[in-house]
Amino acid sequence: MDEASEGVVGAIEKGRRELLVAARLRIAQVIDDGAPAHALARLVTELDRLDGQIRVIDEEDTDWIAHVQDEPFDPSSL
Repeated sequence: MDEASEGVVGAIEKGRRELLVAARLRIAQVIDDGAPAHALARLVTELDRLDGQIRVIDEEDTDWIAHVQDEPFDPSSL
């Protein structure tokens, strides 16, 4: 089961990123299902905002990777 399949209610209990992903998925589904023209601009704006927040969280989770120094491999260390 993917992280957004439980919906927004299930995601609330898991954490902020999961909530944002579930909300982004729900908005995308509304847009795909044919959102009314008067709501489309606001939905796309919100979708973009949520996506940006998710990407920031993901970037913060991988920041440590940039600080890890590679060392030459020594086969005799095995």
